[in-house]
Amino acid sequence: MVDVEKVTGNDVRDIMLKKPEILERLIGITMDRDTLKNEHWIDVHPGRQKLDFCFQDTEGKHYVVKIALKERPLNAVRHPNIWQKRWAEINNLDIEQVVPILIIDEETVNTNPRNKKDLDDFSHVTTIQYKIADMAKEL
Repeated sequence: MVDVEKVTGNDVRDIMLKKPEILERLIGITMDRDTLKNEHWIDVHPGRQKLDFCFQDTEGKHYVVKIALKERPLNAVRHPNIWQKRWAEINNLDIEQVVPILIIDEETVNTNPRNKKDLDDFSHVTTIQYKIADMAKEL
C-alpha cells in the first residue's frame, strides 16, 4: 500500500481508468465501457479544458466526471458544471441528458464548513466523496 500522503490526483484518475468498476461503484451506474474517454479535450470559452472522464451508461445517459484531490471544492465543482453544458452542445443533447459529477476526497470537503456550503450551491452537480486511504489501497 502506498503512503496516503503521496497519493496524487493523477494516481486517483489512473486507478479509475485501470479499474472502471470503482468509478461505476462510486457513481452507482453500469458504464458502457466502449464509450469511456479520459483526458478528453473540449473547447470552452475561453480556451480548452480537459475532461477527466466522459462516458455513457448502459441506458444512454451521458456523464462528465471531475476527479479532485486536495483541490478547493469551489474550484473543482465549476469544471463539471461547465462541461455539462458544453458536452450537451457538442453532442446535440438536451442538457438534462448529461450528468455532471464531481468525485472529491472527503478530507478536503470536511476541513472547512464553507466547503460543504460551496458544494451545496451547485446542487445540480452530483458530488461523491471518497477516502484517500481507499484509493491508496488500490495502488
